[in-house]
Amino acid sequence: MPSTISSRKFGVEIEGFGLTDRQIESVISNELGLQTGDWGSHRDGCWEIKEDGSVSGDNPFEVASPPLSGEDGLRQVREVVSALARAGAQVNRTCGLHVHVDARDLKSVDLANVVIQYGRHESVFDAMMPVSRRNNDYCRSVRDVADTLRRNILTIAVNNNTSDVVEAYAWERYHKVNLAAYLTHGTIEFRQHSGSINHEKVTNWIQFCVNFVEQCIVPTTNITLTVEPPQAAPPYPMIRPTARFIPSPEARLLISLLNSSVNQPVSVETIVRQTGISESRVAAHIATLRRSFNIGISGLPHRGDTYFLRNLMLDISPPSITPAERVRLTDLQTPFVGLANEIVSFYQERTMELAVR
Repeated sequence: MPSTISSRKFGVEIEGFGLTDRQIESVISNELGLQTGDWGSHRDGCWEIKEDGSVSGDNPFEVASPPLSGEDGLRQVREVVSALARAGAQVNRTCGLHVHVDARDLKSVDLANVVIQYGRHESVFDAMMPVSRRNNDYCRSVRDVADTLRRNILTIAVNNNTSDVVEAYAWERYHKVNLAAYLTHGTIEFRQHSGSINHEKVTNWIQFCVNFVEQCIVPTTNITLTVEPPQAAPPYPMIRPTARFIPSPEARLLISLLNSSVNQPVSVETIVRQTGISESRVAAHIATLRRSFNIGISGLPHRGDTYFLRNLMLDISPPSITPAERVRLTDLQTPFVGLANEIVSFYQERTMELAVR
C-alpha cells in the first residue's frame, strides 16, 4: 500500500512478551542488520530493548525505535514488527502501542489543538480500539483537559510558550495523548492503541498519528493578536472606582482636571469654568469621588476654596482588554481528514469489527 506520510519524524514503542532481550537483539541485529541497544540508545539511532513492568506474561519487553520518518521509516517498522512476530512475540490486553510524533516546530496553539481535537473526536478513537484501551490507568480520557485548553486558547496564543502549555495543566503522561513527552523528547505521544505485532496495524496507526498532528496545526492566518505599544507608567498610583460608579460627563471632566493637577490646588472657580458644574454642586461631586474611589478626605483634600489629589490619580478607563484578538482553531470534521483512502477503510472496518464483539 503506498504511503502518504509526511516527512515529520516519528518513533514507536512496541510492548509485548514471550521473547528475551537476547532473542530480540538477535532478531533485529542479526536478521535485519539494525543496531540495537539498551535504555536511552534510541537517541543514538538504535532500536532500544528493555523490560516493561506494566506488561503481564513471560519475558515482558518494550522495543522502542530510533527517530524515523517517511516511507523508509515505515518500512523499517514493518520489518521489525514482522520479525518479532515470526520469532514468537505475543501481545495481550496489558500491552500498548505508543507512537511519538515530533512536535518541536509546533506553536503553542498547535500543541493545544492536538489535544482539543482528540478530545472532540475521542468517541471515534474509542470505537477504533478494544474496550481495554478506551479508558484505563495508562491511557486516560483527555476530554476535560481538552475543554480547559479550548477555553484558554487565546491566552495560550498570546504567551506562545509551549512548555507553559504542558506545565500549566499538570499533565501526567498516562493519557491517551501525552504532552509531558514534549518536555523530555519534544514529541507528542499517542498512547491509546492496543499492543500489536501486526505490521499493518502498527504502520497504519503511525500514519494516522503523524497525519493527525499535521491536520491540527493552526494556520497563522487564523491567529490575530493585537500588540499594543507599551504605555508610559503614570506618575502616581491609579485608583479605580467601585463597580457601581458610572461617571457623568461633568464628573469625567472634573476627574481629568484633578488628574492633570496632582498635588496642585484647583480652585472652585476653575472647576466651574472647565467642567460646567454649578458652584453649589462642586462639593457634592467631590464627596461622590471620595466615596466612589474610597480615598476619603486624605486622598482628595481641600484648602479654602480649592481641591487637589494627593499623590494619586483616578482611573476611569474601561477594564483592560486587547481588541481584535482571536484564535480560530482548525476544527476537524472527522479525525480521518488527509488520510489515504486505504487507511480510512481499514479503520472503518476495524470499528465495525469491534462493534459486533
